[in-house]
This record gives sequence, C-alpha cells and structure tokens, in this order.
Amino acid sequence: MISWQRWAHVWAALNTDGSVIGVQGVTATCGIVRDSNGRFFRAFAANLGGGSITHAKLAGIVYEFQVASDAGLRQVIL
Repeated sequence: MISWQRWAHVWAALNTDGSVIGVQGVTATCGIVRDSNGRFFRAFAANLGGGSITHAKLAGIVYEFQVASDAGLRQVIL
C-alpha cells in the first residue's frame, strides 16, 4: 500500500503535475505544498497555453519552487 509518511525533519513536500488536453495541446500545471505533518500549506494552478507534456511537468516544478521560495521555505522535497 502506498501512503504518505511523516519525515523526521522539518521539510515541506512539493507535489506537482502537468497535463496536455486534446489535439490542440492545451497545457496546464498544478501543485500543492504540504508541511512535514502532511498538512496543506499552499497550492497553485496555471494554464500554460500550449506545449508538450514535458513542458507542462517542468513548468510545474518551476512554479512549485517559486511558491515555496515566496513562502520562505528552504528545505523542500519534490
């Protein structure tokens, strides 16, 4: 069984995903930041316009690190 487990240190978890919808290649990304106890901290969603699934997933990572940085988080797990 796959489940979330608490870390021994005070870290934040960054979970992100990207998607491509339809033949037109409309891309979007979203993500959530949780604290070391698994509690919701921040979230984001962004319409990227067009591109590939690789672009959507990498853009999600960039957005996620920006959200964490803006919140003052320095210890993060992606």
